Amino acid sequence: MSSKPSHTQHSGTGLQLNQSATSQILRREYKKKEKRFIKYYNIDEPRQFAADRAVGNMHEHMAPILALFFAAMFACMYNGTSSANVSYAMWLYTFGRIIYLPIFKANASPGGIRPGLLIATTPCYLAQGYLIYVVLTAFA
Repeated sequence: MSSKPSHTQHSGTGLQLNQSATSQILRREYKKKEKRFIKYYNIDEPRQFAADRAVGNMHEHMAPILALFFAAMFACMYNGTSSANVSYAMWLYTFGRIIYLPIFKANASPGGIRPGLLIATTPCYLAQGYLIYVVLTAFA
C-alpha cells in the first residue's frame, strides 16, 4: 500500500490551511482595530465562518465516505468487478469538497444558506449514493 496521501487528504489539508490562515489574517485585522477576535464559532465574521464550515463539513462527511469507499472496494473484489467506477465516484466526491469553500462563500448570507450551495454538495451526495448502490447490489 502506498504511503502517498490521497487526493481527499490533500483537499482536507488545503481546507485546514485556509481555516488557519483566515483566522491569522482576521486576528491581525482585529488587533489593528483594537477589537477582540473570537476564533471558534464566530458567526459574526463571514470569512471565518466560511472557513470553519468548510472544515467542519469535510469532517462530518469523512467517516461515511471512507466507510462507503472501502465497502465498495471490497464489494468489487467480492464480485470480481472493476473498481474504476468507484474511483471515479471518489474523484467526483473530491471535486465537490474542493469547490465547497468558494461556493459556500458565494452562497452564505445572514439569512442562511442559499440554494447555490447544491452546486458543491450534489456531486458529493451522488458519489455517496453510487457507493451505497455498489455495496447493496454486490451482496444481493
